[in-house]
Amino acid sequence: TSLKSVNLPEGFTNFGNMSFTNSAWMDQKVANLALDITAGCTNDYDKALALHDWIVNNTAYDMTYTYYGPEGVLFHGTGVCNAYTLTYSMMLDAVGIANRTVTGTATDRYTGNSGGHAWTLVLINGSWPHADTTWDDPVPNGRERHTYFGLTDAELAKDHSWNTANYPAADGTTYTASLNVQNRSVEETTA
Repeated sequence: TSLKSVNLPEGFTNFGNMSFTNSAWMDQKVANLALDITAGCTNDYDKALALHDWIVNNTAYDMTYTYYGPEGVLFHGTGVCNAYTLTYSMMLDAVGIANRTVTGTATDRYTGNSGGHAWTLVLINGSWPHADTTWDDPVPNGRERHTYFGLTDAELAKDHSWNTANYPAADGTTYTASLNVQNRSVEETTA
């Protein structure tokens, strides 16, 4: 399931002709895709993880730094962190899951290099754990991970920084996802 082969409405010869964030047509396409991806999911955790996994499995990090919006992920299968995050947010919105886009910096634990970064806080069972779809998608096109899904502030702060006063605290539950995507299991621990 993807939007790569979707028929554009009359008058749109390429994606650059439409305003992505204000397009009712695009919102409906994204909603349909998100609902298709989450079909069979019975709770917000399963839905958030299924959408996370779809993005990670269908997107490669844009090393040319061309795609900063959801159109990169949805139509080209590539984007920078902002594209991953905005796509995830749109999909979460479509299935009724509250979320917040977080901006800050991230530091590569191997190189020590830091740079601007964006990721998501997702409301699951009254808690706001972090989900970083970009950092769970190893470059280039590696195996999906759940290392950055369902983390508390303290866990994410090991290599991410942000102004915590601007966002809900992620200090309640840690969600650890099984790497076996076909048979998901959830382990909850209170921080």
